[in-house]
Amino acid sequence: MGLLDRFPRAGLAQVYAPLERWSRFEQLTGQETWAKRDDIGPLGFGGSKFRKLDLILGQALADGASVVLTTGAIQSNHCRITAAAAAHLGLPAIIFLRGERPVTETGNVLLTRILGAEIIYLGPVSYEEVDRQMEARARALAIEGHSPCIIPLGAATSLGTVAHVEATRELAEQCLAVGLSPAAIVVAVGSGSTFAGVCLGAEFYLPRTRVVGVSVSWSEDKIRSVAGALIREASALLQVRSEQEEADLDVRTDFLGPGYTIATEGALAAIRALACTEGVFLDVTYTGKACHALMDIAARHEFQGPVIFWHTGGGPELFSRAAELLE
Repeated sequence: MGLLDRFPRAGLAQVYAPLERWSRFEQLTGQETWAKRDDIGPLGFGGSKFRKLDLILGQALADGASVVLTTGAIQSNHCRITAAAAAHLGLPAIIFLRGERPVTETGNVLLTRILGAEIIYLGPVSYEEVDRQMEARARALAIEGHSPCIIPLGAATSLGTVAHVEATRELAEQCLAVGLSPAAIVVAVGSGSTFAGVCLGAEFYLPRTRVVGVSVSWSEDKIRSVAGALIREASALLQVRSEQEEADLDVRTDFLGPGYTIATEGALAAIRALACTEGVFLDVTYTGKACHALMDIAARHEFQGPVIFWHTGGGPELFSRAAELLE
């Protein structure tokens, strides 16, 4: 019996994401580097959120859900992938974006609209206010006879965390197949559940591998608190015992820069470096900053062994950042 066999699935994450060596990039950095290519996905230009949505929407469908509501920032990868998953499953999607409507809808916003989702721009409100408005819309839909499913920011739920435990088992099998013993995994951390799932998965499937979470939004203390809680919740769902403490989680905040979605010179340099050496695109908000951290780790010779970069996707955001990338 597989780890996820008892959880309903929506059928969105049926293909393994490749594990590949970035040989030309590592000539630049001096660090043996492999990549878990979750940016290559089955729908909507890919991204690791499909793993979470496979379980979250699987349960929602089992519960009779008829409409999906979620939220994110203006260029949210999560919202784009949720819209794609909803379209694939025949569910209407309502997307609540925190920020002003752009003069020209590009990147993820454009794709989300093409996918048929209803987009609601809320202006610069707090995420607490976003949640209140989503809940109010869900109540109105329920009164009309619909069965709404609210997916929180980043699909950061216990089921979303479980999905990345399974993903880490998948990675461990791939490492075994090529004789790879990774010293570390580097992954971007936004709302915390991907990081939490990889940490929990590594505890069981890659116990000698350090998981490095690169913050793109929150403080070290907040990430440890949120990820720690998600690890505990996912452990309960999986009926396993984790020995990890919040203080043990390796969180790096030096690459965040001025804040979430705000470009840094290091991230822009990493995007250009990977594109020119491997022909692979990163995004400015998440993976560019995580790859900057990877390059810094390599420069400091922190790990004496191969490092895996978990590419969570996000490339479509680049089409909204031309001014920064080409200056």
